Amino acid sequence: MNSSLDARLVYVAPASGGGIGDYAEEFASAVAPHFTEVIHYPVTDYQATSPREIARVIREVRDLAISTADRGPAITHVELGGQSTPSFWAMASLPARVLATATIHDAPQPVWAPFKIGPVAWHPLLFHGVHVPLQPVSRRVQRRALRGRTVFTLTGVAGRPTEEFLTGSDVVTARHFILQRPDLGALTDRPTAVGMFGYVYDGKGFDLLGRLREELDPDVGLVIAGRGTEHLDAVDGVSILGEVNGTDEDKFFASIRALLVPYSKVFRYGKVWAASGAAARALAYGVPVVTIDDAAQAELIAEGGALGAASVHDLATTVNALMRDVPQQVALGEQVRRLREERTPARAVMPFVNTWRTLLGGSGDAPTRTVAS
Repeated sequence: MNSSLDARLVYVAPASGGGIGDYAEEFASAVAPHFTEVIHYPVTDYQATSPREIARVIREVRDLAISTADRGPAITHVELGGQSTPSFWAMASLPARVLATATIHDAPQPVWAPFKIGPVAWHPLLFHGVHVPLQPVSRRVQRRALRGRTVFTLTGVAGRPTEEFLTGSDVVTARHFILQRPDLGALTDRPTAVGMFGYVYDGKGFDLLGRLREELDPDVGLVIAGRGTEHLDAVDGVSILGEVNGTDEDKFFASIRALLVPYSKVFRYGKVWAASGAAARALAYGVPVVTIDDAAQAELIAEGGALGAASVHDLATTVNALMRDVPQQVALGEQVRRLREERTPARAVMPFVNTWRTLLGGSGDAPTRTVAS
């Protein structure tokens, strides 16, 4: 089947340097062969709260999407995270004649705080004072903004809650791709250590370092890496590397046998069914994951390459047992190898490509409107 869409793609995504931005860079490369042209609109401050900046993004994205559609077949695709206020309002501004889709990274809501603009964003009391009582209004605004649009989630289990939240939108489930990274050899040949990786912000579990260190066996190392980790307080027995890139990233993953995801994505506004970018990066290096068994992480556990735990205490207990269980390490390594083969970027983008083909009126596989049961 000819995979060319014979169309242009306007791709609205955060500039690289954050979780969604890094994802977007790889995603754009993977879908580019399917389009005649990819026109990238980088949102340099995707969490912008200035009314002037948000208005600028809205105007520029709208003008670009309309002018590109006027030149011939085109799709505008927008990456939406929980804090992507400018991108959300830019997509909401697009006229119906512009074919537009979006990936919802923090499903089921496209953006969890649509009114995070100006003074509402600057004062915590005002922020929650607006968004908590106005949750019904927020839901209506988001539904109206994406009504009639097709949206993608990056986990299967996010399908149903997203359909329930975005009534009037078509929901297509996909999977987060797994990049191809150097083969680092068998897990059993690596140091007896586990790691945490990612960007530091509230809710990522970095505040649990002291507790994790206390509950892990003394001979199990704990290594931390990622942007912002260099600013964390030192903890005895924890190696903090800071941001790692290139060969430094290779060395980090070569120094651990498992990655810890010690958090559940549940907060005052609801449960987030989001794929873990940190977990996907670990799998790319052949490193299995030990995670709290909740939300989208439960899907990761079920599909292989990860072990689940009910609490931080159980997480440490699971790690301690894994470090002494060579057969289980070998089995997890094989599961991860299979996932790496199944979810290369080229394969992972096909649900998007097939859906876009259908929206453009071309032939080919129909989109899989998969919803978790």
